[in-house]
Amino acid sequence: MRKKILIPLLALSLFGVGGMIYQYANEADEVYKQKNNTTDKKFDTDEQAVKKLYEDSLKYSNEKDIDNYLACIVPRGRKNTKKELTKAFKEYDIKSTLQSFEILKHEGDHILAETKQEQENLGKKEYKKHIATLNVAFIKNDGVWQIELTTVIKTNFVD
Repeated sequence: MRKKILIPLLALSLFGVGGMIYQYANEADEVYKQKNNTTDKKFDTDEQAVKKLYEDSLKYSNEKDIDNYLACIVPRGRKNTKKELTKAFKEYDIKSTLQSFEILKHEGDHILAETKQEQENLGKKEYKKHIATLNVAFIKNDGVWQIELTTVIKTNFVD
C-alpha cells in the first residue's frame, strides 16, 4: 500500500522540480530579451552579436547581477553556474575587464572565440590579479546567441 502511494508522490515531485527548472530557465531568457534584446538590435554580423553578448556577461558579472548573467548562457548550464556565482559573489569582489576578443571559428550557429580578460581584486579577501586567456563557445538558439562553454586556456599573474 505504501509503495502505491509513494511512487505517484515521487513522480509528482520529480515533475514539479523539472517544471520549476524549466520555468526558471524561461524567466531568465525573458529577462535577458527584455533588457538586452539582441534580436531587435541590428548587428552587421553574428561576430558583433557574440562580442556584445560576452561584454554584457562581463558587465553583469562585475555588477553581481546573477539573473542577467544566467540569461547569457545556455539553459543547461544555469543551475550549476548560479550555485557557483552565488558563492563567488559572496566571497570576492572582482572586476573583469575585456582586453581582447578574437573569432577563431564560425560555422553556422556556432562560434568559437578567444578572449583575454584582466581580473582584479577590489575586495579584501586575497585574490591574485591576473590576465586569463579563454576559449568561449557560443551557440545560436531560436535566433538568440548564448554562451555554451568557457574554457580557461592560460593564466598570467600580474604583480
